[in-house]
Amino acid sequence: MNGPLKQHYTWSQIDLVCNLLHEKLVWDKFFPNYIIGLTRGGLIPATILSHKFSCPLYPLNLSLRDHIRTDIKEWMMVDAFALGRKNILIVDDINDTGATFDTLKKQWEEAYKSNNWNEIWHNNVRFAVIDHNLVSKSKIDYCGNIINKSINDVWIVYPWEN
Repeated sequence: MNGPLKQHYTWSQIDLVCNLLHEKLVWDKFFPNYIIGLTRGGLIPATILSHKFSCPLYPLNLSLRDHIRTDIKEWMMVDAFALGRKNILIVDDINDTGATFDTLKKQWEEAYKSNNWNEIWHNNVRFAVIDHNLVSKSKIDYCGNIINKSINDVWIVYPWEN
């Protein structure tokens, strides 16, 4: 039985995609106060973007594949609602099924009780990925590439996974 087709990224391709993401954010006039990199896959693109924006990077431990529970950092949620709401960019490598971002949203909503999360998500808290699977259930704001795994089953291999 054959597995999915593997698509390997080079470091040069990652740099190009991160440049594209940076351009999209600037075009949108969204300048993050800080960037959250989701462990593990989101840390490297988040680091690259934090350098491009000259802003801090904070890791957030959330990996459904590795059965790691979310590292709830309440101060991030407070920042999302603070007076003059901070712009927060959450970065991961891929939005495959949407489970990671949906889990994060649900956990933050449960930890920080507010009826105003709909005013926060995709406004001052935005999501960026290298690859976005069109059949994902989770909305993202910025992506470098769009894939559709319902048509072409592909397993993406990032250079930090080699």
